[in-house]
Amino acid sequence: MPINRKILPVLLILLCFFIIFILINKKASPQKKAQDNLGGLIYYFTKGIEAAKQGNYPEAKKFYLLALEKSPKDAKVYFSLGYAQEMLGELVHAQESYQKAIENDGNNAELYYNLGNVDVKLLDQEAALKAYLKAVELNPKHVDAWVNLSIISFRLGHFADAVKYCDEAILLGYDAPLEYLNTLKQYR
Repeated sequence: MPINRKILPVLLILLCFFIIFILINKKASPQKKAQDNLGGLIYYFTKGIEAAKQGNYPEAKKFYLLALEKSPKDAKVYFSLGYAQEMLGELVHAQESYQKAIENDGNNAELYYNLGNVDVKLLDQEAALKAYLKAVELNPKHVDAWVNLSIISFRLGHFADAVKYCDEAILLGYDAPLEYLNTLKQYR
């Protein structure tokens, strides 16, 4: 069936408007992109937390990596990714994730504490000592960091510091094992 020549220009104009409409709606505004990223970040981060709570660290890691695609500088996501990697035995990757979290939130004692724990597992006692010292500097009531500082100091032969850090932990409510207290007794 032939198209009426008078209608053809109208159809072409309508087609042009339709194409322009599609292109305008396809190109999202920066605000829309930010909302999509935020929604995706929350979704993936929440799914990662749920997987981690169930002990499914491979799944948690996958979701945290997806969340980082939405917000590549989110310290909480890097922290959670680091923990999942640590639980999977991916210690070097966990260390890197904790360090990236610290780059984006250097005032969080828990980040330094977890980094110290990974450093211990990687047999880098000096790095662990620095991380734990920073943790207690940021949070002087971080009992576990004081305890680990005492243990690492003892391993490094810094016995006076080991006693001092253990005493700090005890003041904060740490119930030190008798064997450890007896070991430290000679250095008091």
